[in-house]
Amino acid sequence: MAKHDIRRATRSDFDAVMGIGEVYNGKDYLRYRYNSFLDDPNNRSYVYMVGRDVIGFSASFLIDGGLSLLSRGGRVKASFQGQGIFRSLKKYVRQQYKSIESVKYEVTVADNINLRARPGIRHSFPELSCKHDIRRATRSDFDAVMGIGEVYNGKDYLRYRYNSFLDDLNNRSYVYMVGRDVIGFSASFLIDGVLSLLSRGGRVKASFQECDLLHQQPV
Repeated sequence: MAKHDIRRATRSDFDAVMGIGEVYNGKDYLRYRYNSFLDDPNNRSYVYMVGRDVIGFSASFLIDGGLSLLSRGGRVKASFQGQGIFRSLKKYVRQQYKSIESVKYEVTVADNINLRARPGIRHSFPELSCKHDIRRATRSDFDAVMGIGEVYNGKDYLRYRYNSFLDDLNNRSYVYMVGRDVIGFSASFLIDGVLSLLSRGGRVKASFQECDLLHQQPV
């Protein structure tokens, strides 16, 4: 199986990036902006590689005085679409900006006409904050955790187990915070004589689900 890799884009990648395929219904601007993107000190452009082939691209910019991360020009070869390639690329890019404390939001550019024709795209690219803190959950967090939203298709047991979770000596429950708001929760239990770690009750507010928070649990 060919190796998958992500690296910074270079000028020599131009032809390969352009060869990924047509996007934006004939209004693709990247051909005329590619080099200027790379020259912009606020830009970091990345290519997704499978073996030696460039099959994906994304350009990210710091805007709003470093407050927002803007994604532009993203694309994946048609034969690789539907395999989570672009999601992996976006996740990698976010990781590269985690150390920049000023970044609070992720935004994207989309054509207003397309938004009206495909209203679901508003939810695919929400303006969201991936900057968060994690701390141990307390009893006083109960209402906030319950307010995260319904899970398990109406069979959510956490309302009746929350306090007993916190009282369990083998449990560590955590809340994910953005500012003062609880936007995620996860309960972890040591089981099998501390051989295994069991996660239960995990949930994230709908507007933050693309941040992949539950894969960032403390150890």
